[in-house]
Amino acid sequence: MVRTLRQYHALVAPSQVLETGPLVVLEAFAAGIPVIGSNLGGIAELVTTGVDGLLVDPASVSAWQAMFQQLLAAPHLLTALRANVRPPRRMTDVAQEMTTLYAPLAGR
Repeated sequence: MVRTLRQYHALVAPSQVLETGPLVVLEAFAAGIPVIGSNLGGIAELVTTGVDGLLVDPASVSAWQAMFQQLLAAPHLLTALRANVRPPRRMTDVAQEMTTLYAPLAGR
């Protein structure tokens, strides 16, 4: 999936529901591409608008239209957003952090 996503300019996630842990955002960031997504739930928690993506009101068709017009008028914006994308933590790193955190407690 990441290899395929690297070919795209951005990932668009116009979610209409609360997503608690949107893997698609993490996959996009792993591929180094910005996310244009709904300002809702987990997407809004992972994407920093104007930094590594853009957040849009999920219920507003005119807001989505304005965002696409903005991107067409300023193609350099996607390049700037892409430069700020940071890869998510790897699962092995998270596991190591948890082991380090809980190891002292396991000995009790």
